[in-house]
Amino acid sequence: MKFIRIVLAIGILCAVAVPAMANTDLAIGATVTTSGSGIDLSPGWCCANYQPSWIVDGTPEADGTQWNVGSAFWSGAAPDATDVLTITLNGTYTIDAVVLQADDNDAYDVQYWNGTGWTDLNDFGAVGGYGLTTRPELYLSTPITADAFEITNANGDGYYAVGQFEAFAPAVPEPSSSMLMLTGLGVLGALIARRRIA
Repeated sequence: MKFIRIVLAIGILCAVAVPAMANTDLAIGATVTTSGSGIDLSPGWCCANYQPSWIVDGTPEADGTQWNVGSAFWSGAAPDATDVLTITLNGTYTIDAVVLQADDNDAYDVQYWNGTGWTDLNDFGAVGGYGLTTRPELYLSTPITADAFEITNANGDGYYAVGQFEAFAPAVPEPSSSMLMLTGLGVLGALIARRRIA
């Protein structure tokens, strides 16, 4: 009888376990292009052989890194819709969250391509800290469908930088979690059936 209670407890725990969710950063490997004359994607003040793809490689600089190190950076008046970072994803996706790492004391406007035109997504405001700072993840109450994003400066001190951009698909249960839950339900069902027979 004790064995059955233990198995039943394990089965219930497995059945009600919350499955682990996997989020996919859809910006990894995206194409990054610039327009305007102010964005510096050259070694500039910081990095030999800087590549625009660094801002969508999934590995942001450490928060607090100097604003013009490992970033796409520019200077100019704000707001400025002429200096634009465009991130073109590798397809059209449903997105429910975005993350922006950028210079701490500036605000940035992020727009997405809705299939017919650019639509405002969010203004990521200035935050405390120093240098490149990751803004809190923006969870969208209504997921969007997009294949590209644009980032421009909205307000700040005249010196701007983007260190990392991430766009996430809605989370889906990981296969191992689903299997664990199904196993738990199976054990629970077998125990209930065995108990009815006895």
